Amino acid sequence: MAGFSMDFLETHDVMHLNAAQGWLKLGNHLEANEELEKISPETRVHPDVLEVRWQIYAKEKKWEACVDIAAAIIKLAPNRSDG
Repeated sequence: MAGFSMDFLETHDVMHLNAAQGWLKLGNHLEANEELEKISPETRVHPDVLEVRWQIYAKEKKWEACVDIAAAIIKLAPNRSDG
């Protein structure tokens, strides 16, 4: 499964992912989470989506969930440095 890229995300999912990243930059992890919830369920395991989910959980200090997400990223995309 290595080699994920934004090309594998549908346009509407990319829009929600970008919006979530924007909310995080503005310091609003709750709105960022709402945007991720709008992403297609099958796409929520995409490493780019998981990375943003990790950032949201880190803001909430949900460290155990962060570890699980990081492990999933490593499994899905072992060549990524952020896993």
